[in-house]
Amino acid sequence: MSSAEESFKAEMRRLVDERARALYADWASHSNPARSNDIGLILHAHLFVELRLRRHLQILNPNLGSIESARLRFPQLLSLVDSPRLRFIPHLLEGFRALNAVRNGLAHSLTDPIPPSRLEPMISVLLTTMDGVELSREFCGQHPAATCKIFARWACFLLVVDEAIFAFEEDQKARLAAIHEEMARLQNEFLAGSAAIEPG
Repeated sequence: MSSAEESFKAEMRRLVDERARALYADWASHSNPARSNDIGLILHAHLFVELRLRRHLQILNPNLGSIESARLRFPQLLSLVDSPRLRFIPHLLEGFRALNAVRNGLAHSLTDPIPPSRLEPMISVLLTTMDGVELSREFCGQHPAATCKIFARWACFLLVVDEAIFAFEEDQKARLAAIHEEMARLQNEFLAGSAAIEPG
């Protein structure tokens, strides 16, 4: 091997080693166990909310077809779920959007802190709908990952409540339809019986 080839290989080895050390240092700076746990909580919260939103959409629209095959992104899913049914819960959809913004923020930087303003819609939902639960704005600001988790669980519970209300309403509609059918049948019987009695 010529000295030029040896020099080239040595320079390549030095460059690869230098970049590998930078990569490992970067990896270590992003491998803070506490931060990794926070990232895991936030990703789990986001994925669980996304799953529940898909189920919610399917439950409220049973004739919709496969939502999974539509491959909807989170914002598209939110626009489909947005309805007067959910608007009775103040800031719920904004809370879902905020959770998505937190998750998207992690995709761009694993180390930047989550700004409290990004949590605000989730905090508003928690503080306005969780009667009797000791939860402070200060706690939420100091524990963004825990706030995302608490919001996700509570918001999904609110979706389940809405699904139960929907099922009750659908059951009542079916009962009313059956009552109307029975009334129409009785009315027809009565009219048929009246016609047979009347002299003709």
